[in-house]
Amino acid sequence: MSIERLSDFFENGSWLICIPSVGFGLLSSERLVSVFGINNVNSFSQETVVWKIKGNIRDGVKMQDYERICLLVSVFAAVREFRPIAPFLTAFLTSPYVNLTSQEVNQEVYPHSTYSSLTQVVLVFLVTDYLRYKPMIVLGSIAGCILYLLLLAHPSLLRVQISQIFFGLFSTAHVAYFSYMYARIEDKSLYQEVTGHARASVLVGRFLNGLVAQLGISSGAFDYNDLLYLSVAGTVVTLAISLLFPPVQHSTYFHKRKSEPDQKIVDGVIHAHGGSDFKASENSPHFHDIKDSLHRKSLNKTAQPESALSHLWHDFKAAFSSPIVIKWSSWLVFAKGCHFLVVTYNQILWQTVAKETKSVSLMNGAVEAISTIISAGAAYLVARMSNDWRKGHSAVLFLSCLSCGALLFYSGISTNLWLVYVAYIAYGFIFQSTLTIAESQVAQNLLPDSYGLVFGFLNFLAISLTSLFTVSIVQCSIFCIGADAHQQFKMYGVFFLVLAVFVALENILNSCRRSPSSDLAVHSTI
Repeated sequence: MSIERLSDFFENGSWLICIPSVGFGLLSSERLVSVFGINNVNSFSQETVVWKIKGNIRDGVKMQDYERICLLVSVFAAVREFRPIAPFLTAFLTSPYVNLTSQEVNQEVYPHSTYSSLTQVVLVFLVTDYLRYKPMIVLGSIAGCILYLLLLAHPSLLRVQISQIFFGLFSTAHVAYFSYMYARIEDKSLYQEVTGHARASVLVGRFLNGLVAQLGISSGAFDYNDLLYLSVAGTVVTLAISLLFPPVQHSTYFHKRKSEPDQKIVDGVIHAHGGSDFKASENSPHFHDIKDSLHRKSLNKTAQPESALSHLWHDFKAAFSSPIVIKWSSWLVFAKGCHFLVVTYNQILWQTVAKETKSVSLMNGAVEAISTIISAGAAYLVARMSNDWRKGHSAVLFLSCLSCGALLFYSGISTNLWLVYVAYIAYGFIFQSTLTIAESQVAQNLLPDSYGLVFGFLNFLAISLTSLFTVSIVQCSIFCIGADAHQQFKMYGVFFLVLAVFVALENILNSCRRSPSSDLAVHSTI
């Protein structure tokens, strides 16, 4: 078929795809119709089929696939957070149901979840790629079910500690569903948007979780034991949803595509038997959509896979050779390392302050609900903002660290429970906004399918830092600070303030390195 004959079919910027209807067993006309969602199929000859696509391909099946995956992950993320016992877990463990002391909870229960997360995050980021994401999502959901089942029927200290081991797996497995989403949605320009939607869904789930918990406790409709049963039900529903995830058919390291597709397809050439070539420009925004869709369908069974470890090491070096990845990843590691401690021990602080005031009842559920809905709105707004953070990213990181540090330090010195609650809400808003930006910026600069590796490794570093803090601050092995909640939060605030200083120093050093000649060179290339 000639280019002139093909050009007759263009209308209003439509795209034409011609594939030999014979010769590609995996690319039959029926299969391509299902792949691209095209209804208008015209046989142009016995050997060539022409598909006429109205509009652009991204608005067709690619956008439908993106919406479906984003919706499924968002619903899963929201339901996964419905665990009404969570805002009152410390109160539950110190209540007559379990009858532990605050010191036991602080030093003998919660540290087990931290150390468990440290060991299991290694497992998660190593096997997520091997299992192709979905099995790890299901495994994490099963761990959530076991976690709350172990807390039923007046558990002993040992059973509570074992439950925290399963909490470690449940919490670290969250990287699997984010990595799954990035692996299924191949258009990197969508990463900030889908990250914002997923992050907002997590926070909306926490809002509903806190709201139900607080209304139940405040109205007297539920006690702590009832909240535990609701949490078991929530994790069971989460497990059911995880089974609905469409599997990922390939991964980068252990289940790779066996070869590159036909070179003519890769180059945008759609070839009819004995006919001429039709080349789609690589500069077209649709070229890569067509290429990637055909890539997934055209596999060569004779190709030999590369060594999984060598490929893994190659992607690891490629990811962390990017300055922008290093900078945002550094913030993720240090900020999340401290954040894990904040969300783990905030209930200890609130309970301590409440006992000091002797007149204020706990409003943990309401505070979590307000904090998460505000943070969800922030994450959604960030998803709609410009995704080019190369300019001004140092200022964003500096202000975020400075604000978080001041709020946490104030929480450590305050004896007013309501002001401590307000500081926590403000901290959550700032942290979640910056987290959404950071994760999307890292994801945009990674090779396809390496997200589980990179984010798993970053989580490992963050939890390693959390474990170091737990040993040195919470369990007073080094600094002998003891279990005092006020001292702990002062240290968390100081850590964020020190991080802000490092961000400022790094920005000053980068500014000093820039010479007038380099600036002129940059302007001359624009």
